[in-house]
Amino acid sequence: MATKGARMRTESMAMRLSKQPMSEGFILMDKGYNLGAMRLLTFKAEGAPPFQLGACLEAIATITARMGEGEEAQESFKNAADKYALIQQPVLGEVMKIRGVEAVEGTEAALKLADDLIAQCDPEGKATELPDNKTKQNVARAYHLRGDLRMQMGTIQEALADAQKAAAMGWDRVFEAHTLLGVLHAHVGDTAAARASLEKAIALNPNYLQAYEELIPVLQKEGEGARDALLATLTKAIELHPRAALIRAKAFALSEAGKDGDAIAMLDNYLANPPHEETEALFTAPGATACIFLKAKAAIFGDQNKLDDAIAAVQAALEKAPGDEEATAMLSDLTEIKAKAE
Repeated sequence: MATKGARMRTESMAMRLSKQPMSEGFILMDKGYNLGAMRLLTFKAEGAPPFQLGACLEAIATITARMGEGEEAQESFKNAADKYALIQQPVLGEVMKIRGVEAVEGTEAALKLADDLIAQCDPEGKATELPDNKTKQNVARAYHLRGDLRMQMGTIQEALADAQKAAAMGWDRVFEAHTLLGVLHAHVGDTAAARASLEKAIALNPNYLQAYEELIPVLQKEGEGARDALLATLTKAIELHPRAALIRAKAFALSEAGKDGDAIAMLDNYLANPPHEETEALFTAPGATACIFLKAKAAIFGDQNKLDDAIAAVQAALEKAPGDEEATAMLSDLTEIKAKAE
């Protein structure tokens, strides 16, 4: 008589999370895996020592704000502020409170508070000369916050000044300041400075997806001379988080490089083996990712004047996502072009 196999024992979620370091939560957050980061950091916050708890709660609040949960984010920022106050970091505590106000009341209200905070902690504008490195790093956070708020308000030159100060003073996540600098340089049309700042951010933290996503349009503007750098940047970004938008951008870059076959083959591979794009997959309609890839195929086929293949691809896109406006428009255009050609 056959013997029953031994029951497989599986680890509980708590056991798996307990084996992961808190740093893994920040890596997940930087890669854009917000829910995975939230789960791990929330678990770690329960037993985190005081010197780690503020940063942990801040990360949770940041993710919550990204997901559009303003009031919940404000509460988490308040909790982070309380923890920073306990370890004698009052400037960071105020930064957290301002970020909470931004999450609920908006940019303008937060900017007024950021102006007041910097007037208090750096009245002479000489924070870069502070002898105490800890204080300098915390003031850098205040300047970075105000720079981001000023950018949102459209005062770009003032934002640049704040971001430059934040980058010069530095802190453990100073790559965020270099990313902000890159975005601001790109905004004023200085692509060389934008590229340098964003590449600096990536060098400091190769897992920071946002820096790659901001670098991609800069390299696209540089044109043919930056083609290899663009493809390398897209490849690395996809390795970090295979988002459909990144995959589509790489397909178009390959096509523009004269590698249409490689582009179509890559898209077919992802259609057969859908990528795991955590947040987008949860909050987009079923079939949306496949629709993006099929529209990309249609565009590439259309550029090759393979109208039948292009029409077939866009029809398949509409089967995956009925009513998609872009696919509908593409089908209309392609059908009209084919009719005129005949």
